[in-house]
Amino acid sequence: MEKTFEEAIILRTKNIGEYNKLVFLFTRSRGKIKAVAYGARKIKNRFGSALEPFTYGRVLLIGKKGSAAISLDQVEILQSAFDLYSDYVAAAHLYYYSELLDFLLPEEHPEENLFRLALEMLKGFRLKLSPARVASYFEVWLLRLLGHLPDHSRCNHCRRTLKGNKEVFIAREGYFFCGDCRIKGLDDGKREEQPIYHTLNLILKNRIDSEKLKSVKLANNAVIEWTTQLIQNRTSKEMKSYKNLKEIRNF
Repeated sequence: MEKTFEEAIILRTKNIGEYNKLVFLFTRSRGKIKAVAYGARKIKNRFGSALEPFTYGRVLLIGKKGSAAISLDQVEILQSAFDLYSDYVAAAHLYYYSELLDFLLPEEHPEENLFRLALEMLKGFRLKLSPARVASYFEVWLLRLLGHLPDHSRCNHCRRTLKGNKEVFIAREGYFFCGDCRIKGLDDGKREEQPIYHTLNLILKNRIDSEKLKSVKLANNAVIEWTTQLIQNRTSKEMKSYKNLKEIRNF
């Protein structure tokens, strides 16, 4: 049997039978994969807390790449997320993001930048940045890297460059329009959203590095409300884990 070591982030697990678990992993070199952790449901098992969501570690996989019959033999924890789960708000975000990544990531498709983004999101919570700041950063970049972030550099109708010196409006679908196109009768419930426009520029300018966000002034709540709507439009459903998070965010 083929054995390989991979850097991986645990996304979630699912019980299989009486003793085993199906583990959904986000690996650095292979993307999202599934593997069976045999004996993981036994009281005494070799995995311990290593299968908790957002555990970052080095895993040993047994089985041919691309095969449905892959087993997870061991996990060497490089960084546990256990300390973050003592914070209710951080924990609610982590459960939501683990479900979201599992839903949005394609299988067996390496996503190096997304892998780094997940690690930076965890770093942001450890740096004690506000949850809203970490969430706006993570969700904007997640949508950008997956190709779901609307172009905020040009008006969606006339394609004129939006430089921030004119009014910026956002349609219900999340697309950006200039003030002139709104005046022309294209308004379908758009609202003025300069804060979102400027915050997107700041987040994307800082690349994938949570430490740079410490002192940047962001319109976090407005951005999160906007990204949440975009995510729900893309998933066509509300994630189960979002119910608890929604109460915290109070949108």
